[in-house]
Amino acid sequence: MGARFREGRDGLIQLTFNVGSVPANSTNEQTFTVPGLLPTDFVEANKPSHTPGVSIGNCRCSAPNTIAIQFMNATSSPITPGAEVWMVSWYRAENIDTGVIA
Repeated sequence: MGARFREGRDGLIQLTFNVGSVPANSTNEQTFTVPGLLPTDFVEANKPSHTPGVSIGNCRCSAPNTIAIQFMNATSSPITPGAEVWMVSWYRAENIDTGVIA
């Protein structure tokens, strides 16, 4: 038995994301274009710097070519992280199981 490898099932890309304002004491989701993503892809995003009060909650591919990143602001004032070069990794499963695995 051998492993199957299909080229193009995962990747890593650097992109500039200009993160808008994150309201005080809240979470909000912002979307960015990432060419080639599909809604069934598993995605991760890495913000290159620390912005005090801002955390990343969830990343998902919300539509073709689109990553949605949830930001949390734990302060009493809005925060605008601004533009930075982020790293995004993605994985495209060959098969996706459904249900509970016991």
